[in-house]
Formats: sequence, C-alpha cells, structure tokens
Amino acid sequence: MLREDMTKMRKVHGCCKSEGGFSLLELAVVMIIIGVLTVPILQGYKIYQEEKKKGDTLGAQLDVSTAASNYWGVQKHYPCPSDRSIPFGEAGHGVSNCALVMALGPNSCSPNDGVCKAVQGGLEVFIGGVPYSTMGIPYYETLDGWGRGLTYAVTGALADPAIPFDANDGAIQITNENGLLSDTLYHGVLVSHGPNGAGSFNMNGIQQPCVMTYAEAENCDNDGLFMNALISLGENNNYFDDLVNFSGWTQSAIWEYTTEEDVKSANTGNVGVGTTTPTAKLDVAGDLKAGNVRSDQICDENGQNCFPSRLIAGEEAVMRCPPGRVLVGIANNAAICENISISVTGNCPPGQFVVRITAGGVQCAAP
Repeated sequence: MLREDMTKMRKVHGCCKSEGGFSLLELAVVMIIIGVLTVPILQGYKIYQEEKKKGDTLGAQLDVSTAASNYWGVQKHYPCPSDRSIPFGEAGHGVSNCALVMALGPNSCSPNDGVCKAVQGGLEVFIGGVPYSTMGIPYYETLDGWGRGLTYAVTGALADPAIPFDANDGAIQITNENGLLSDTLYHGVLVSHGPNGAGSFNMNGIQQPCVMTYAEAENCDNDGLFMNALISLGENNNYFDDLVNFSGWTQSAIWEYTTEEDVKSANTGNVGVGTTTPTAKLDVAGDLKAGNVRSDQICDENGQNCFPSRLIAGEEAVMRCPPGRVLVGIANNAAICENISISVTGNCPPGQFVVRITAGGVQCAAP
C-alpha cells in the first residue's frame, strides 16, 4: 500500500513539474519566432549604417572641396596633393608637396605611389592624398565613412603658383559605366573608394590593392581619367562602389569676381538675353526694366543714330521744344515737337483735384 501511494506521489509530482516549464519543442518554436522577427530589424540597421557611411563620405568630400575653394580664394591656385604614403603623425603627412609631384616624369609615381603625375589630353594631373594640413582642416574631415583617406586629384596647371590661373585649364575627364566621356574638363576630383576600399590608403600610409579587373579600377590606376558610375556590387567586371566628387568651371564660364560683391563678364564678345545672335555687348530681345539706367549714348534699335544721353537729361539737357509745342519723341538726334492746343472747361467737386486733361475734359480724383 505504501509503495503504491509513493508511486502515485511520484506521478503527481512529475505532472506538476511538467506544467510549470517549457518543453524543448516549445523553446525551439519561440527561438524561431524571435529569429524571424530579428532578421528584418538587423537588415534595416545594416542598411541604415551603410547609408550613414555614405552620408559621412559626402560630408567629408564637401568639407575638402570647400577648403580647396577657400585656399584658392587666398592663394589664387589650388594646393598640390600630399604624399599619401607617409603615415599619420609623421612630418609631411597632409602637406601639399608640389616639389615632389612636379619633379616626376610623365605618367609616373613616387615610391609606394605616394603622389603621381598623369598626362591627360596633353595636360598634367597631380594625384595623391588630401593636403588637409596645408588647407587648415583636421585630418578626420578627409576620411570617408569607412575611415579611409580620400584620393585627391587636381589639374597641374591650376596647382602651380608659377602659372597664371585660368578657369578653362581643367584637365580631368569623367567617364561613366557606358564609356561616355564628360564634355567638361574638371579642375579636381575627390574619390572615396567605397565599402571595399580597393585603391585607398589607410592612416599608416599603406594602400589596399586595386582589383584591376573591376570597373572601379579606373579610380585607382593613377591616370587623369576617373569614373563616376552607378553602384554595381556584382562579383564581375562591372563592380563599382566608389563615391566620386568632381568640381570645376566649364569652358564657357564668363563671370569673374572683381571684389567680394562685384562680378564682371570675361567674355570678349557679345552677351544676348532672349537672343542667340547678340549684336551688342548686351543685347536684350524684349523689354528692359530698370529703376535707373546710366548710359553715355542712346541709339535706335539697329544701333544707329546715336546721341549723347546728356542732351535729354541733366543740367546740359538741350533737347527741348519751343513754347507752345510739346516733345512727343526723339529721332535722328533731334526732338520731335508738335503743336498743342487744348481747350477744356470744367471744375472738380469739393475734395477732388485735377489729375488729367483729355479730349473729354477734366478728370478729377481724390488726393
């Protein structure tokens, strides 16, 4: 009897223990559900991280581009690239090194590809690291979102202080994934070598090798041609993950600063507004509206029959009509005068004044 009761007690005890916990099957189901819910969260976080790195890269390129423009504003030329093979913290890191790159032969590089000189379209292109120290910006602003240094390339003639700056001297060309070349020859280029970093230099001055079979190798082969293409992450010859920023003036740029606020046209020909065949320095096909117009001469629409504007304005104005006649126009450098004969009658009501006289009589209006 005692043995039977003990057996029942064990069975009851075992039943109650089972009801208070989870079976292995239940735990497995729970883990699967958690895994399914976690995957999209992790995937979304990964996408966010990559987008943030791209945003940081674009920010770094903008900082460097702005610094280069500011440097030009003072020096009237761009800085040469720095020797990217020098480790961070050593002398010369981030310093513009014109002497080194200018001493190179055409299409050659210094040891460890620190700086390179390419020839593109007969013009030199200098390639190397960002000269952040010379431009007065911190090193971290020259790193892309993956913590690697940007590649800096600049047209040689625009970085040489001995050559007068000419905005039309750009030498760098940009191609796309279809092999189409840009019409504009750019002043400079900043390249982030993207997530895989192929071709970039780290802070120790060591380059991650290019994958020469990839399309993005165009941005690390040290020539004057660079590629800006659609992102393609397939493991094939079309692979491209670089982020490229290029800047410069087009060959048709005609406006130049003369002061911080004033600009002038560098064009030696005529400028047309509303016409493709301007016949004067400023040829406006349409109405010209201005609060004040200053002119030495006034001409007809064909640019003929010109006369000094002082004849009809200012203290020297002599283009007047005799008494009893009024000026109705100007032609052939002379006033066109007509007789005037107005006879009107009428009074304005109290509180109004004469504002106009026409053939219909007096017109009145309140003040």
